[in-house]
Amino acid sequence: LQRLPPRVVTSLQNLRGGSPPIELNPSYTGETVGDLEAKYRHQQLQRSSITYYGGRPKPLPQALKDFFAALKATSPTLYVGLISILSTFVAWQIPALQRTMQQNFVCSKYNIKRGRYHTILTSSVSHVSLMHLLINCYALLNFGPQVRQSI
Repeated sequence: LQRLPPRVVTSLQNLRGGSPPIELNPSYTGETVGDLEAKYRHQQLQRSSITYYGGRPKPLPQALKDFFAALKATSPTLYVGLISILSTFVAWQIPALQRTMQQNFVCSKYNIKRGRYHTILTSSVSHVSLMHLLINCYALLNFGPQVRQSI
């Protein structure tokens, strides 16, 4: 309290109903328990999907299986989102589905004029190129937990 200007101390005391003195925690970083839990879960998810305890990398099928199991347990919302994104990407790669994908997963004036309003939502999970998919998955996995905590 001695580092704070006297007017700030007075306003803090008034805020608490005039009860003196207020003890401030000098080591408080501003993080809440929820922030710390989200950070811990995110670190556990990353750790579990990278290596075995011996330091050897997991085989890719095992790493993917562990990653999706951990993601489903940690955040079912992110799990469903990632599965939706990957499914639409695979569908874009199948030539026989190109017309259907263009009609239902591209938000355009053409589709909106024809009453395909669902394309406003479905286009958000649509990724035609691999680079677009990878960048968006990376962003989803890094920023998704923080966004989820704030909602």
